[in-house]
Amino acid sequence: YFVPRRTGLRLFEAARARGARVRVLTNSLSSTDVAAVHAGYQKRRRALLRMGVELYEFQREAAPNRRQRRGVRERGELLDGRSSEASLHSKVMVFDRRVAWVGSFNLDPRSRELNTEIGLFVHDAEVAERLARMVEANLEPHRAWRVSLEDGRLTWTGEREGRLVREHEEPDTTWQLRALVSVLARVPGVDSLL
Repeated sequence: YFVPRRTGLRLFEAARARGARVRVLTNSLSSTDVAAVHAGYQKRRRALLRMGVELYEFQREAAPNRRQRRGVRERGELLDGRSSEASLHSKVMVFDRRVAWVGSFNLDPRSRELNTEIGLFVHDAEVAERLARMVEANLEPHRAWRVSLEDGRLTWTGEREGRLVREHEEPDTTWQLRALVSVLARVPGVDSLL
């Protein structure tokens, strides 16, 4: 999960001020398993975009090939609007393609303040490069939505069936789910529950 608080936003802003390129890949609303966490992220999305952070959101149907989808169905997992066929679970950061971080820690308040989380820094350029390429493969338009601000309006750009598409509402979601997340984002103290 990705819910940076004030300190996290300042760190991203400082990195951008130094000229660093910052790209973040997180779950889209349609691929997350916790709507309340998405509500926390949603509140910070515009600020991140305004400071120049590149945001990508994993598409609901990004990964599964036919064999993987069959395996999901055989295990009896839901494939309707209540569940995603693909979600992003890895926690990986790469710094300057020289240092990598891998761990269980989500970038959210719960991981920082409540859960017992771990992470491992790997100071190895070869490992960092391989992880960077792995992440970049998931930034492709057929796997992730590129989120941007166009005239103050959020826009999701991605690929469907080989065609570039642009959405102005969170893709692959119902108005009911979007309304729920909008309400959750306004609940006082919701961040402490994430």
